[in-house]
Amino acid sequence: MPDTVAMILDAGPPRYGRPSARIELLPDPPWYRAHPGGVVEPRTVDRRARRRLLFVCTGNTCRSPMAEAIARALLAERGGLVGGIPTDVASAGTSAMEGDMSSPENDAALASVGVPPSSHRARHLTRTMLADADLVYTMTRQHARAAQSLGSDARIETLDPDGHDVPDPIGQGLPVYEATARRLRDLIQARLRQLDQSGEAP
Repeated sequence: MPDTVAMILDAGPPRYGRPSARIELLPDPPWYRAHPGGVVEPRTVDRRARRRLLFVCTGNTCRSPMAEAIARALLAERGGLVGGIPTDVASAGTSAMEGDMSSPENDAALASVGVPPSSHRARHLTRTMLADADLVYTMTRQHARAAQSLGSDARIETLDPDGHDVPDPIGQGLPVYEATARRLRDLIQARLRQLDQSGEAP
């Protein structure tokens, strides 16, 4: 197929008695199509080709679920791409009670920055979650230390590039939640721009 194939990479016969994986490169996002039937399944290729961002706070009921919802909305505006790479987002808490509902003020705070409400349920941060993430953004330096204590090799940073904490709004009323949502939106936009400029692959 000299007119249709620009390059073939051949590392010899594949293991496990299955044919080679076939990945078609495309001129537009998501830039590739993985075909079934090869030694590497399309779902594995898709996972490796996507970037995953994980937002972490304490209980996973206020800050990190708002950050997740805001990031998801911003990604939707970008066609799901950051720096040309398909990107997913999730959140968890260092001391979360599994299944807890988000704070009742969250939806109104999200609406104040033009983000749809979220049906989020809390998740407790695990080493597996960290291993699945390409980048972990924490609300405070203490959260970063707690995540690092799980022994993961994940890249863990405070969401604020300057290392400043995003305080917990719990129990402080809707105006504080709205101010937190605005700050989260600004910080996430800055982080996405940073990823656009860095060209970092997952």
